[in-house]
Amino acid sequence: MVIMSKYTGGEIISKYLIKEGVKYVIGIPGHGNLPLVDAFFKDKDKIQLIQPKQEMSGVHLAVGYYRITGQPLCVFTSIGPGAINTAIGVADAFVDSFPCLIITGDTHVHMRGKGVLQEIERKKNGLNSLKKIGMILKFL
Repeated sequence: MVIMSKYTGGEIISKYLIKEGVKYVIGIPGHGNLPLVDAFFKDKDKIQLIQPKQEMSGVHLAVGYYRITGQPLCVFTSIGPGAINTAIGVADAFVDSFPCLIITGDTHVHMRGKGVLQEIERKKNGLNSLKKIGMILKFL
């Protein structure tokens, strides 16, 4: 009988980033990403958390780190405005062809569309609000 460990989604992401050699993650803890932050805290001896003052600054930091070292970093955000605040930094990375991994939080599935604090309604009246920045993203 094989006993499998149970991991949260945040722990899976943290362990994968460590496996890929990512030394730093950049982000602001918020209600849409706390399990991810908890996982980074558990793995703090293997991956270091850098907390910028604003999400766009985090993306610029990740791009600058890549320019110097050739190693990509991961930027994570909370839901809503936290995710949208990365747009200028992501556009900069896109134009200069630098890789940048951005992970955004989301509302709990059972709470979607109910007006959760800072929720951005992704689909309303047939429109997808995040498609507006889709032209600067590889995956959406």
